[in-house]
Amino acid sequence: MTDDFRTTRELSSKSSDNNSPLQTGPVDVIVGKRLLELRQKNKISRKNLAGRLNIPLKKLAAFENGTRRMSAAYLFDFAKTFNVSMDYFFDDIILPSEEKQPEQTAPEQRFSPQMQAALNVIKDVNSKSLDDILIHNIVAVQTAIKTEQQRLDSLEEICDNLEDMLHGIVRARHKTLRPD
Repeated sequence: MTDDFRTTRELSSKSSDNNSPLQTGPVDVIVGKRLLELRQKNKISRKNLAGRLNIPLKKLAAFENGTRRMSAAYLFDFAKTFNVSMDYFFDDIILPSEEKQPEQTAPEQRFSPQMQAALNVIKDVNSKSLDDILIHNIVAVQTAIKTEQQRLDSLEEICDNLEDMLHGIVRARHKTLRPD
């Protein structure tokens, strides 16, 4: 390993690695296991690797056991040492909570409570918008019907007036044709 890798780690914040380890989780265990597998595959002893990277032996053991969270700088050093990408440590990690749900599970049940709440808000907004659009269209149709009804009423009134006029004309002609 070259000095520039060590410099990368040494330049990073030392608060979590040198004072107290961060709380670890399942990802730390998996990453540690992959580091252990890489070391064993390359037939490098833990003591040898710790010496090459200037890492205390106990810290390296804790990394490999997943009982201590490692910084990105340590991951970078391990990746360069074993000539792998940093993605190698994280590829295809599936946590127990992320395993495939049974087929009968509705898609909405796979979301976190926060995501479900956000989806409910979106559904409410969409349904309100749809309701508003429907109400607007119903009012527009009712207004058009009312307008058409007023036109029909006017036409009916005109027809009634014309009919009355026609009857008046017919009576007047009748009278002229038939004098009493």
